[in-house]
Amino acid sequence: MIKNIILIALMLIQFNCMSQTYIIPWATKQPAWVFPIWVEDALGNKDTIFICYDNTANSLPCTKDTGFGEETMYVQQNNKLFLTTCQTTSDSAIRAQVTSVFGPGLPFGIDLEFRSTTFPIIIRWDRSLLNSDSLPFPSQTPAPRAQLAILAWVNNNIIPACGSSDILASDSCISACCQPDSVIIDNSVSGIPTSSAITCIIMPWTGILGGIVEEIESNLISITPNPSKGVIKISSYKLINKLGFMIYMVITKNW
Repeated sequence: MIKNIILIALMLIQFNCMSQTYIIPWATKQPAWVFPIWVEDALGNKDTIFICYDNTANSLPCTKDTGFGEETMYVQQNNKLFLTTCQTTSDSAIRAQVTSVFGPGLPFGIDLEFRSTTFPIIIRWDRSLLNSDSLPFPSQTPAPRAQLAILAWVNNNIIPACGSSDILASDSCISACCQPDSVIIDNSVSGIPTSSAITCIIMPWTGILGGIVEEIESNLISITPNPSKGVIKISSYKLINKLGFMIYMVITKNW
């Protein structure tokens, strides 16, 4: 009898570990999908921001829904790291962004600002959430449903492990620098609290950072180069009377 009770307890523990979910602590209602991003700076200061999806949320970015926790909060700085989005004032933060516009061809991105940050910083996330069936993306088993692109090119940020400023947060990549569950970002300003930013974009999994996702029936056309940093070439081995296509995500940089 005792052995059976212990076995049931172990099974419940295992189930709870496999179905890990997160909440926005100050929200009165929780989104269907909550994706926390944890940040720690060189001094050990920590903060968390949340990218979320719910089909009842407002579809417009930076539109406050206080029920879901999208609200402006005052921050006592004291030169300690804090995170915000949606261009808040220097002593305030919005730490949750909830949208209803996720879907195939509809990536969702936020600009994540670091205030009073001492570099280098480490960013962490739970990669299992990128395969959650709460996301409105189709299953791509064995690949994940979604991927997180992190573009860290603002204010001379650099990702030493990649020798660049962009990564793909995924454990399954075709190209691009992959970081499964964490990344270190450095900056030319070190040891002094400063402000900086990154862009985080959630999208259906493709295994590439940016570039073009080809969805052409019977492979009638080819698109090269893929991914592209500028001009693309579209060619076909047979005449096509009508051809329509949509560009649904373009990532640009100011050089």
